[in-house]
Amino acid sequence: MTRAIEVDRLEWSDDEADILSKETFEKDPFHKTKNKIPPSLLSATDIVAYVKATAMISPFTISKDKLKHASYEACIGHNAFIYGKSGFEKITLTADGYLRVPANEITFVESEVTFRLPRYIAARFNLQIKHVHRGLLLGTGPLVDPGFRGKLLVPLHNLTSEDYYLHKDDGFIWLEFTRTTYDEDRPEPYGNYPEYKKISDGRQWLHKASYNEHLRREIPIRSSIRPLLFDVERRSKDAVNIARRVQSIGYFGGIALFVSFLAIMLSEIYANKSFTQQAYALLKDVTKSADTVDIKPLDARIAQLERIVEQLAGQRGIPEEKGDESSAPPEPTKMIDAK
Repeated sequence: MTRAIEVDRLEWSDDEADILSKETFEKDPFHKTKNKIPPSLLSATDIVAYVKATAMISPFTISKDKLKHASYEACIGHNAFIYGKSGFEKITLTADGYLRVPANEITFVESEVTFRLPRYIAARFNLQIKHVHRGLLLGTGPLVDPGFRGKLLVPLHNLTSEDYYLHKDDGFIWLEFTRTTYDEDRPEPYGNYPEYKKISDGRQWLHKASYNEHLRREIPIRSSIRPLLFDVERRSKDAVNIARRVQSIGYFGGIALFVSFLAIMLSEIYANKSFTQQAYALLKDVTKSADTVDIKPLDARIAQLERIVEQLAGQRGIPEEKGDESSAPPEPTKMIDAK
């Protein structure tokens, strides 16, 4: 039979927590008691004791699931911030309680608990290891100074190419608390010990952190990877568009060349066909004319002319030409020079 886990949730209103934390801000409630807690990293039992006595974090759940030997599990809050085009933009949880951490981006995630640390308690926090293994990055063990009042804004860098989702009930960070050597009975000549302050505004701290004193303007707090990816994506789209244009020109050019070639071939074929038809028609006309011409009168005329030529040749003593013989030319007449 499984043993039920005992859960006790400590939660004060803001006014109640402020009254309790102000009463114990400088004076350790265990300083002059038999249960005095020495300066050291607090165990789970001492964490519970200080939370009950000082309201140093609220809300606070006492359970074996939330408390390790020397740390306490805290969840995400209701707000997160990211630096967008117009400055810091607020990201809220989805309807089912998830926070979207964009890929390749820095997101400032608000903690669920509100801190009201006294002067003698310091805190540290670390991202749960499961989130680290899934590609989230957080600076190792940032120190939360004594006297801090407000919610933490945890900078998360999502190193993956996919959006990451955190549920409001899932463990987010582990908190550690240390009792410092501060003693209200001993003068403290060194150290800038904080005064009791109002609860800090996380967005105000982000604007303060992003302001560059040298440039005198706000510097975007963004991942250096995301602009690079945007540039690569833009260049890739430009390359694809150019390739598509070249491809489309190639298609149209090929089609135009084919159409031009086809037009030339058709024109040549038509021209040759026309010439052939014309030649055929002319030959047909000549043949037809030759068939219709009467050549008998021409034959009679030729025979008449041949007879006349023979008569003239007989009168002049010209020998009749034979087909196989040829007459020698007459010798030239010798000229006698009479003196």
